[in-house]
Amino acid sequence: MKQDVSESVQQSMIEEWAAEHDPPIEIVGWAVDLNVSGSVDPFARGELGEWLNNRLDQFDTMLVWKQDRLSRDQADTHIMWRFMEKIKKGCAFITEGTDFSNPEDHLNISMRALMAEDDLKKYRERARTNKINIRKRGGWQGGKLPFGLRRAADGTIEWVPYYAEIILKVIDWVIAGVSLNQVTQRLEDLGVPTPRQAANPEKGAAKWGWSIMSVRFILSNRALLGEMTHAGKPMRDTNGDPVKGWPALIDVETFDRLQAALYKRRRSETPIRMDTSPLRRVGHCVCGSVLHYQPEHIGTGGYQRKARYACDARRRKMNDCLNPGLNAEDIEDYLEDSLLNFRLDHLGYEWETFGDVPRYRREYRAVVDHRHEIRKLGELIKELKDDYLADKYEDDEEFYRSQLDDYESRRRKLIKESKEQGNGYRFLPTGSTVREYWQSCNKQQRNQFLLEIKVIIKYDKRSGVLQFQVDFGEVQDLVRIAQQAQGQAVK
Repeated sequence: MKQDVSESVQQSMIEEWAAEHDPPIEIVGWAVDLNVSGSVDPFARGELGEWLNNRLDQFDTMLVWKQDRLSRDQADTHIMWRFMEKIKKGCAFITEGTDFSNPEDHLNISMRALMAEDDLKKYRERARTNKINIRKRGGWQGGKLPFGLRRAADGTIEWVPYYAEIILKVIDWVIAGVSLNQVTQRLEDLGVPTPRQAANPEKGAAKWGWSIMSVRFILSNRALLGEMTHAGKPMRDTNGDPVKGWPALIDVETFDRLQAALYKRRRSETPIRMDTSPLRRVGHCVCGSVLHYQPEHIGTGGYQRKARYACDARRRKMNDCLNPGLNAEDIEDYLEDSLLNFRLDHLGYEWETFGDVPRYRREYRAVVDHRHEIRKLGELIKELKDDYLADKYEDDEEFYRSQLDDYESRRRKLIKESKEQGNGYRFLPTGSTVREYWQSCNKQQRNQFLLEIKVIIKYDKRSGVLQFQVDFGEVQDLVRIAQQAQGQAVK
C-alpha cells in the first residue's frame, strides 16, 4: 500500500510519542516493512515477523504509527490483539491514541479494523475494474508483455521487427512439418534470445536455452492475433469480439492451421513406451478397480518374470479385494480373440466377425465453414455464464439476459445454416480391415483404439477358475458406420 507519510516522519512521530509518555518509553529496535501491504499477516512479514516469531523477549510493548499499518484485515487485527494479551505485552497506535491494553479502546479498535478492511476491498475492486476497463479500450495496464512486443514512444504496443520476423519464420517451419525439437535447435543456431533474455537483456546469456515448452507457449498465445487476455481469458467488448491491443501478426486462418499443427506434434512427439500396457484403463478387476501392469522383467541370474496384471486397489490396500493377479498374455489374448472374432452375421450384417469389417477414418466436410464462429460463440456463452455465477452481473441482470439471448440465437442460426449446407463428418475408407489394422498396431496404438471404442474387460480369479467378462462398448456403432459408408442395408 502506498504511504502518505515518509518512513522518517513516522519514526520521528513514534520517537516523540515515546519520549513524552509517562513514564518515557525506551525504543530498542524498529520493524520497517516498506511496500508491504497491510493485508499481509503480521507474522509473515519480514522485519515485524522476525520480532513476533523470534524476539518476543526483547521488548515489552509495540508502538505502531497507525492501526492499518499493523493490519488491514479484521481477523488478523483480533488475532494480534489476543496474542499480545496472552503474552502480556502492549500495543499502542500513535495516530489514533489507542492501545490494546485499554478496555475503553476496544470498540474503537474493532471499528477501525472493520473500516480498514472495507477500504482495502474497495481499493482492490477499483483497481481491478480500472484494469479491465483500460484493457477493454485496448490499453495496457502494465505487467509483462508477450514475447516479441514492446511499448512504443507514444505509449502504444507494437511488435519488435526482429522478433516478429523470427516468430513468422517459426510459424512457417511448424506448419511445414518441422518438429518443435528442431525448431529449438534452429533458434539456438541463429542466436535468438530466449523470452527471459529478451525481457532482461542486461543479465546476459541464460543458463538454459530454448525449450519446446517456451516455443509452444509463444505459438499458442492469442497475442499473435493482437488479442488481449485477462486471467487467462480473452478480453471481450460489448459485442463479444476480442479486444485488440496491438496489430495482429497473423490472421485467424493461419492461427488455426498453426494450432492444428501443434496438436499434431503433441500427439506424434509423444514417445512410445515399449512397456505400455494395451489394457491401460481398459482392463478392470471384478471389484471395479483398474489393473496395475507389471512389464516383463529379467532379473539377475537370468530369472525371467512374465508380464502380469493385478488389482490396483488391492495392491494399494484400498479395499478388501481378494482377486489374485494373472499373466498378461492370458487376458490380452482373450480380449484380442473376443474382439476380432465378435460375431456379426447373426445380427444381420454382411461381415462374419468384427475383424472383417472395413475400417474408416472420420473427416469433417465443410461447404460453409462456421466452426470457428460457432466455437467462439460457445466460449462466449460459457464465459458469460461463469461471470453470472460469480455475481458479476448482480446489478445488471437485464444486460446479462440480452447478451446471453443474442449469443445463443446467433449460435443456433449458424448451426442450422451449417446443417442445411451439408456440413458434417464423412467417413473415408482406409483400405484395411479392423483385423489388419489391429495386427499393424503397437501396444500403445492398440490401447488407444480400445479406449476410443470404449471396450472394457473384467476378470475374476477368486474361485481359482479364471473368468472374463467383456463389454464391447461402441463396436456395433463402428459396424453401422462401415455399413452406411458402403450404402448397405440391414438384412
